Amino acid sequence: MLEQGDVRFFVMTDAERLIRNFARVVASAPYALAPERADELQEAVFEGESWTLALEEGPAQATARVDRREIVVTFAALLGLWAVARAAMIAGVEAIAASRADRRILDSGPNSPMAEALALIAAAEALIRDPCAAWPDGLPHPDAAAPEGSDDWRVNNVFLGAVGWICLHEVAHIHLGHEPDTTDALRRRQENEADSWATRWVLDRAPPDLRREFRVFAIAAGLAWIALVDKVRRGSLTHPHAWERLGHCAQVFGTEELSPGLELSTHAMKACFFPHDPIEDFETPQEAFFGTLFAASRLPR
Repeated sequence: MLEQGDVRFFVMTDAERLIRNFARVVASAPYALAPERADELQEAVFEGESWTLALEEGPAQATARVDRREIVVTFAALLGLWAVARAAMIAGVEAIAASRADRRILDSGPNSPMAEALALIAAAEALIRDPCAAWPDGLPHPDAAAPEGSDDWRVNNVFLGAVGWICLHEVAHIHLGHEPDTTDALRRRQENEADSWATRWVLDRAPPDLRREFRVFAIAAGLAWIALVDKVRRGSLTHPHAWERLGHCAQVFGTEELSPGLELSTHAMKACFFPHDPIEDFETPQEAFFGTLFAASRLPR
């Protein structure tokens, strides 16, 4: 079982204050993302033992402590993920509505939904630069108790789906016996192996309906946040770039050309990296996804 580790509170940052009420559901996120495999995760991967999920202060990141069977996620990472999840939801709804109305430009003027989305992305980037960054006035706060069916509840689902996939990626490092201290080339290969393992775990037995599409979107939202980390920190020799990772994971998605999950994922990418570009007239969501992925891969690193 993945259990919540000890949380020690000292000088509380905004990230900790705003996200600490999610601690319990964050620990269950890997189970909730693929509930049909919850028993298998407990018995075949965790081998009936308890692993620790530690929520800590520190730079925005998630890491696996292989020797201790412990996964560490920082409050700054979680709040940034929540911000990206909310921005992705807003951008998806706005872009789909615009496309249906044959509009190519999204309104990002004052008080518009897209203005909020862009402010959320900027807040996520600020937390990557400084985990003690103040949460901007006027932006909504995460609500762990959001009523079922509400917009906040839907955002929470995407957020927890992204967290679940990221935690499973870290679980994979431990389960596959990866070496934390090795060459840069091997560490990059291990990152790809962990991405593939987590993505297959989530999708291989997913129901062939909108629940599977949701999981695709949640994985893409998690990787969009990782891409922001790459953007702010200028990448790393030990990790493939996030766009390379998303393309690698997309080979596992197995989605149809008209996939709603890919359509929403495309708009999430555009909101993070091309927010003011016109909506391109692609034939299918699949074509739009890979076209946007290619454009993002050419951004400066």
